[in-house]
Amino acid sequence: LRPRIAEMAAARWPGVPVAERFMAMQQNERTVIVGTLYKDMPLKPNILEEIATNKPIAPVQRLAKYTSEKDVVIIEDESGRLTLAGDAIEPGLLCTGTVGAFLGVEDSVGEFTVEDFMFVGLAPQPRVELPRVPTFVALMCGLGIGSKSGQDPLPLQLATDFLSGALGSDEDHELQSRIVRVVVCGDTVSPPEKSASGHDLRQPGGQRAQAEVAAPMREADVLFT
Repeated sequence: LRPRIAEMAAARWPGVPVAERFMAMQQNERTVIVGTLYKDMPLKPNILEEIATNKPIAPVQRLAKYTSEKDVVIIEDESGRLTLAGDAIEPGLLCTGTVGAFLGVEDSVGEFTVEDFMFVGLAPQPRVELPRVPTFVALMCGLGIGSKSGQDPLPLQLATDFLSGALGSDEDHELQSRIVRVVVCGDTVSPPEKSASGHDLRQPGGQRAQAEVAAPMREADVLFT
């Protein structure tokens, strides 16, 4: 994405140089930098930090949100990192992994004061011809494969037969022929809490217990393929 957004930045801010690398940039000079964003969020749980400091792993505290006023946005490239600052930056609207171009000035302490910024946006989309007859998208949820209610294969088999056109009247077949996509919305699997031998699968166990936990996902994979 860098070549594309660097070209877009040069067109948007003509006359302002685009830095090849952060390390080669001159301080206190108006420059455009291109890099990947990282948002440091103090409230977000960090398991790697707990392991590195040999602290006991505490239960994760559930919060309504993990963003706060202490969040800091950092931009990085292959040569280093810079902290983004300035009124033009709203950390709550930015997220980690976004590639962007930022116009501003770097100070002596490694902060880049942003005047303006831009992102690459969406790639050009191919033109899609609209169908001449109405088409439909089938939405499925709550299959519950692995739960006690999901052990009966009849509902899943009926759904499969209906979507494939093997079930129903001529009117149903006309509708089925117009289903162009099937979207599974959620609650597809429900791992069993007890194994066949009565072992609590929510507790650490051996390979057999792990296989039983993964069984609903394998069954779902067979169903959808």
